[in-house]
Amino acid sequence: MGHISPNAIHKLKFVVEGVGETLYNLTIKNCTVCAQSKQTWKSFNKDREGASQLCEIVHADLMGPITPSTFMTKHLYIMCVVDD
Repeated sequence: MGHISPNAIHKLKFVVEGVGETLYNLTIKNCTVCAQSKQTWKSFNKDREGASQLCEIVHADLMGPITPSTFMTKHLYIMCVVDD
């Protein structure tokens, strides 16, 4: 996610002047992006019941503006609606 692996940085210190353990410690061990990418999501509640009638539970998502716009009508947004 933006930098080379710890092993590659470790190998660099043998072929590039100025790359040592200090660089390794600063770039890998304290990398906030690496820490964020290792976070886990809580699982969704699987105990919920599905809808028992039409339009009781509706999921919607809006996307845009899109490029290029739609061909004939030049719309810039897409809305997706799913009935549970």
